[in-house]
Parts: sequence; C-alpha cells; structure tokens
Amino acid sequence: MKKYLIALAWIAVANASASAADLMDSKNLYVGGNLGTVVSWGNLNDCGDDSYCLQGKALVGYKLNDSFAVEGAFHQLLDVTYRNGMTLAVTGLSVSAVGSMPVANKTEAFGRLGIMSGRNIVESASGGSASSDRTDVLWGGGLQYKMNDNMKLRGEYENFQSNANSLDIGILSAGITFSSF
Repeated sequence: MKKYLIALAWIAVANASASAADLMDSKNLYVGGNLGTVVSWGNLNDCGDDSYCLQGKALVGYKLNDSFAVEGAFHQLLDVTYRNGMTLAVTGLSVSAVGSMPVANKTEAFGRLGIMSGRNIVESASGGSASSDRTDVLWGGGLQYKMNDNMKLRGEYENFQSNANSLDIGILSAGITFSSF
C-alpha cells in the first residue's frame, strides 16, 4: 500500500511539474512600452507650462491563451512644471487582465481591466513637497497589429480613476511589444 501511495505522489508531482513548465513557456512572455499623451485630466484643463503631457509605460505580459493575457506595467503618467515653479508627478505600478479578439487579418481589438497603485508628488517652488498614495481602477482598450511572430504595434486608450482624490487621467498612446525570447 505504501508503494502505491509513493507512486501516486510521484505521478502527481510529475504532472504538476509538466503543467508548470507549459504555463511558463517563454513563447507566451512579452515585453513592451508605450508613449502617449494625457487627453483628459479630471477638472484640470492643461498640463502646466509644458504645453503637452508626455506619458510613458514599460510593460511585461504573459499570454495565457489566444484571447487572454495578464500585464504588469510601470507608468509615468504626469510630470509637469507650472510657471509658478510648482511641479506635479504621478507614477504607478499596475496589473491588468487583457482580453483580445481578432477583427481583421493580423489585427486584434483588446480591452483591459485592472488596478494601479500610484503616487502623486507635488513640489512647490519654495522647496516644500507633499505626496499621496492612491489605488486606481484602470480600464482601457485599443487595437494591435501583428508585424511578425515576435512584434506587435498597438494603439490604446487607458483611463485611471481614483475615487479617493477625484483624479481621473485619460491617456492616448502608441506602443510596441516583443515576444519569443
């Protein structure tokens, strides 16, 4: 009886190892980045004296199947300076579920839903500063075009909403992802 239990345990371990190896297949891993601009920003109507709000994102993702992926990203949402010397920076880390479906040859539509843990930092010209941490709902969507087996171009809209401080940031961006290391 003891031999059967040991054999059964070995089969279970071998099966779990094979499943984990399939899940961690590097063909499903991808990295990328986006650059874009802030298109809406709560009640504020400009991005300071910069005349634009450049936004950047570095991401890593894992495609679970043809229609579903999980992405983690670092966001630099805002970094603006006003004429009076005050600066505002908003950064964060996010995790989101990404669902996709083909809409044309080599083109997919995708949507995302997730959370972002971020930080707002305000510095005055006199040297004083204040910061606040925040957790936002992240949602968005866009299109991506498959250039080849390893590279996709994407355009997307993302929205970060925080009920805590009523900061609602909308981002329109373009990016690229690389896979199959």
